Amino acid sequence: LLGRLTYDSDGFIWHYPDDVIAAKEEANNKNPYKCMIDNKFPCYIGQQDNIKAIIVGDSHADALTTSLANAFDLKNEGIIALTKASCPLILNIKSLETGDECLNENTKRMDFLKDNYPNIPIFLVARTGAYIYGQTDPDRIRDIRDTKPSIYFTKKYDDFEPSLLKELEVNLNETIKGLSIHRPVYLVLPTPEMRLNVPKTLGKELLINNKKVNSSIEYQLYFERNKSLINITHKVAKANNARVLDPTLYLCDKNRCIGQYKNRPIYYDGDHMSEYGNKLLTPMFKSALH
Repeated sequence: LLGRLTYDSDGFIWHYPDDVIAAKEEANNKNPYKCMIDNKFPCYIGQQDNIKAIIVGDSHADALTTSLANAFDLKNEGIIALTKASCPLILNIKSLETGDECLNENTKRMDFLKDNYPNIPIFLVARTGAYIYGQTDPDRIRDIRDTKPSIYFTKKYDDFEPSLLKELEVNLNETIKGLSIHRPVYLVLPTPEMRLNVPKTLGKELLINNKKVNSSIEYQLYFERNKSLINITHKVAKANNARVLDPTLYLCDKNRCIGQYKNRPIYYDGDHMSEYGNKLLTPMFKSALH
């Protein structure tokens, strides 16, 4: 094994290499404001009296919250996060796992946005592919149900059908139409899913095999999984004078999407960006705001 053993008054201590420690620590490098974990609604970050942006969505929105916040001087400016696990902001959405929980959350979100902060830009973030096609990380596939659609609108689907995408488009369009009346709306395309737990895999391979792992994926894998969702997003944005932001411009080249940067994981698992990694997307938010 890598590392070295020392002895002091407390006994034997095993010292791991810095890159192993960095990989391990990235697994816990999550949103320090705990907006989603503590169910804060709304969750204020920075100067509450000078709100400059709002981010809304599921756990992927929570993972990008400080990427957006980093675009501002938080001593003088602030943002709001409206985030809930497995709950994208899409009207009429229901879950096979949590029933009407997200439906009710979205009603609360829309009421809040209708009554507060007109003209403040909103950024919508969601891991929509997982709700339509199922999980990609083998560690998160407990049984076959995790590879099936987990949402529905009017009828439940035993397997993926194109009509589910059509329902998604109709309801997303209704959502953006309502939001864009009062403010600028930005739709963030999905972040790449690495199909493995990045910090866990990197740390294990470094520790046991003294080998660095290439955790990147082919861009084509990302595109094939998300192409229908990308088309829907652009179509809905165009219909409602909203804008689309593409994280792959910052995380991918024409061939591959990275899972680590400067030998450090940019995800805290297989698909949520860490506090280190999400700062790679701050320029994306800045480009929209300035």
